[in-house]
Amino acid sequence: MTDFLSQHQRPSASIMLSESAQEPSAITLKEVKFRWPKAKQAILDIPALTIQAQQHLFVKGPSGSGKSTLLSLLTAINTPEQGSITLLGTDICLLKQGQRDQFRADNIGYIFQQFNLLPYLSVIDNVCLACEFSRQRKQKAMAKHASSQHPIRSEAIRLLTALNLPTEIQTQKASHLSIGQQQRVAAARALMGSPSLVIADEPTSSLDHDNREAFIQLLMQEVTRNQATLIFVSHDPTLEPLFEQSIDLAQLNQGKLQQSDLIKEGAQA
Repeated sequence: MTDFLSQHQRPSASIMLSESAQEPSAITLKEVKFRWPKAKQAILDIPALTIQAQQHLFVKGPSGSGKSTLLSLLTAINTPEQGSITLLGTDICLLKQGQRDQFRADNIGYIFQQFNLLPYLSVIDNVCLACEFSRQRKQKAMAKHASSQHPIRSEAIRLLTALNLPTEIQTQKASHLSIGQQQRVAAARALMGSPSLVIADEPTSSLDHDNREAFIQLLMQEVTRNQATLIFVSHDPTLEPLFEQSIDLAQLNQGKLQQSDLIKEGAQA
């Protein structure tokens, strides 16, 4: 287990999160720097970071520490000006835009802070959407219910039920759901088709403490079942003990934030 920081040491920006050197890595960053257009200095500067496969990682940091920027790089929405980012064995910096989009659809399940459900679709249809953009995830979902006449819907129902969403809610439109119910639907959509990497961006910010913990436990159970890696981003330090590993991005990131960059980062957080 990584010995993170001594109170008397300068924070190290080179971190490997692993139990064993033999375990494969899900994410590797090397000499990664990113700056917004017209910014004088990098908002993100990470010399080295390795996250092992199937870990549940808590990423903490205050607003402006680079959390949203890091997620935009891990999901291949943005690319760094320098360095390499390897996800699941693929250097995504070498991919063209269309290839990055497909890689994201195939391999990454993303739980948005605002959930981003389509209000006019039913709960089940919202979850099934994940398979409309990825043949790979569609095939994985179908394989779990090979004997079903509607394997995709069967897998959506299984996930929703596993996340404690009542059956009578599953056919309702997403616009009729409570915040907690929307959260579970967003998680089911992210898990649909067993992506190898699940990223959760402040998904519990609208919930009280007890509901936050219950949701995280349910999410971890499904991530573990799919043998996926979980990256959970939050500024709430009370959630950290629920995770096996954590990093403080404010200490890891050597980038120098300008006031204009802080405004951009805060707008995305």
